[in-house]
Parts: sequence; structure tokens; C-alpha cells
Amino acid sequence: MKSGEGKFLHQEDIGDLFEILRGWLLDHILVEVMKMKDFFADRNKE
Repeated sequence: MKSGEGKFLHQEDIGDLFEILRGWLLDHILVEVMKMKDFFADRNKE
């Protein structure tokens, strides 16, 4: 084991974290975009 190992996350762990974060963010952004589309669609009908 090299010195300094264990103090920081390994590259793979960071990659997994980014994948999870990206998936979570994309889900939330998609939900928000759908809400916005519905909102504007309703407004345009009037």
C-alpha cells in the first residue's frame, strides 16, 4: 500500500459517485422540464 492511500477516494469510487449524482440530477431536471412544459402548455391553451 502506497503512502497516502486511503486518505482519498480512489478514482473508481469518484467515478461511481459522479454516475449516481448525474443520474439523480438528470432525473430531477427531467421532472422539472416536464413540469415547465405542462405549465406553458396550459398557459398557451387559454
